[in-house]
Amino acid sequence: MLDDNRLRIFSTLAEEGNFTRAARRLRISQPAVSQSISELEKQLGVKLFERTRTAATLTPEGETFRSYASEILKWYDAAGTMFSLDGKATMHRPISVRCPAFAAESVIPELLSDSLSITADTFTVRIVPDESASTAEGDIVLYASARKDTLDIDEASTLAGTFSAAAGSRDADADPSFAPLAIWRPYEKLLGADYLARVTFSGDSPAAAVRAAARVPGLVCLVPHFCLAGSGLQLIPHPMPRLQQDLHIRFGDRMDHGGLAAVLKRKLLSIIT
Repeated sequence: MLDDNRLRIFSTLAEEGNFTRAARRLRISQPAVSQSISELEKQLGVKLFERTRTAATLTPEGETFRSYASEILKWYDAAGTMFSLDGKATMHRPISVRCPAFAAESVIPELLSDSLSITADTFTVRIVPDESASTAEGDIVLYASARKDTLDIDEASTLAGTFSAAAGSRDADADPSFAPLAIWRPYEKLLGADYLARVTFSGDSPAAAVRAAARVPGLVCLVPHFCLAGSGLQLIPHPMPRLQQDLHIRFGDRMDHGGLAAVLKRKLLSIIT
């Protein structure tokens, strides 16, 4: 039988693409990650990763196995949620969610939908300013931070994934290097002067920027890519690496252990990747 711990190590390494980062995120040693992957490959009889000094890249067999591992872990987590104390997490008081406006608008509805033991009457969402979201207190806390080359242990333990800006426009030929811009306000401090000079709309709501770009020909919006879902806007293939952000999820003491936290963290990853 496939061990769920090995599957989690495999999935983390597949996401990080690097043994050191995977070990840091899992809070185990790098040799432990390497040994677990080797044992999993031996058990399956296939090579899952191509290894170099700096990277671990999935083989074709690894890519195929990743989809199976994801489903297996989903049901492991679901079973843990349903048949553990986490399944009773909402019995005494609602789950408190603290997050900035963009997460309440574009992440929370999907994150909490179809999650076992969480229904509309068992959670409360409070919007907090972007700059104070990282220090907010709650059962579930979401916050974004600018992407850094290195993460300390506390950041690595809460890191859910990285998202980047997507330039959306109704005009397939629009170029964010020259077009007028509608942007999500937190990106302002990450943009250079040439981009800021072309900002015609800036707001805390990514959805408002998306609506503006959908109505004004040639206007480009710079918002987290998952905020464009269902908008009908074109993704423009111009990378904006300076706008990369890490989206973190942190759990309070009531939610920090067991299946439900694992389910939500894995679901969050699927939303933003």
